[in-house]
Amino acid sequence: MFLDIAYAMGPTQPAGQGGGAGSIITSFLPLILISVFVFILYNYLSRQQPKTLGIVLTIIGGAVGIWVFARFTSFAGKFHTWEPPFTEYEITTWIGATIALGLIILGLINLTKSGVFMKPEVSHKVTLYGFCSKCGAKVSSGDAFCSECGHSLK
Repeated sequence: MFLDIAYAMGPTQPAGQGGGAGSIITSFLPLILISVFVFILYNYLSRQQPKTLGIVLTIIGGAVGIWVFARFTSFAGKFHTWEPPFTEYEITTWIGATIALGLIILGLINLTKSGVFMKPEVSHKVTLYGFCSKCGAKVSSGDAFCSECGHSLK
């Protein structure tokens, strides 16, 4: 939020014109930190279930998306035209939107791989039960011996 207000107070210069390297690093710092965090988390979670990875990536993508939305609708965002030539603020926001969309898509792909969106298979196989002729215990039709007394059922 502090960076948003700082951009609103200063002149809106197109990218590459003035500002120096320090302002570029400052504007891209949140995206760099998020990218490093996601890379480390992805490497750790890739050894886990695809469902876990999908949930985490989708949540992080949503969080970055909220950050992008906040930048578009903030006080500072209203001072930008969002048309070429883009300012550093606008470029950072567009890159953040791309990262958010990519994380959400990657998360949904992993969720799809894990079968979250699949219908569970319903087994229509009916097991017929009978009774042991020796002890009267309940046995399934495929059993060769009674589980209670060991009597041969075939």
